[in-house]
Amino acid sequence: MLPLRQWHHLKLSITASGYGLAVNGKAVASMSSTELQNWANNTPVLLELGNFDGWVDEIVVRSSTTLVQPSAVTVNLSTPANGATFTAPATVAFRALAKDPSDPITKVEFFQGSTKIGEGVRQSTSPQSIQSLSAPAEDDSSAYAFTWENVPAGTYSLTARVTDSVGLMISSQPAAITVRPAVPTVNVRSLRFENGDFLLRVGGSIGEKFVITTSTDLIQWRGLSTNVLSSPLMDFSFSHATGADRLFYRVVPASE
Repeated sequence: MLPLRQWHHLKLSITASGYGLAVNGKAVASMSSTELQNWANNTPVLLELGNFDGWVDEIVVRSSTTLVQPSAVTVNLSTPANGATFTAPATVAFRALAKDPSDPITKVEFFQGSTKIGEGVRQSTSPQSIQSLSAPAEDDSSAYAFTWENVPAGTYSLTARVTDSVGLMISSQPAAITVRPAVPTVNVRSLRFENGDFLLRVGGSIGEKFVITTSTDLIQWRGLSTNVLSSPLMDFSFSHATGADRLFYRVVPASE
């Protein structure tokens, strides 16, 4: 809702891609269209403002000497590469190259499928500074970066989407990546027999879930307990089984 009894600046633009509407310098609406070819020189054009209650102080009509085709607005997701693989929990660096010769770029967003996961920050060509997201229309392609952290195991389809000052949005080709489960590090660090008990020391990464199993023949294994490492090293004690002349112990990752 616009404040009453105040002057506002309204800009309606049309390119080969469609219409864009901005109020006080902020894009508020857009519509895809190929009607630009119908706007010929010396041909009257009727512009209607529906449900308008106010005053028009000044109307200025400008034309561009160069028509920008829809393909001129581009965005390319250069990182991560299509087919890249990571290990969970993964840190995935994004880098997109965006270019819009006719209008300033207002933002570059990154998506996993249809879910937005973040916005890019424009990378300066100079290492001393990071510039604003709004790039001058005459600039060449600009790089936008974002980091996606703690990505769990799975397969993902990633895209970048650029939005310019008239509301035009273009998406990149998708890049498919795979995040593999982390390799378990839990294992038996030591085993000794003391005072009729087996003393087992297990080590690994905190938070790893594992099962302690035992066997008398290394073929049949029986689970003793399911545990989660609360410290890098944990000790366990098991009573010696009556009648068993030997026992083997091992730890295996627990299934979720």
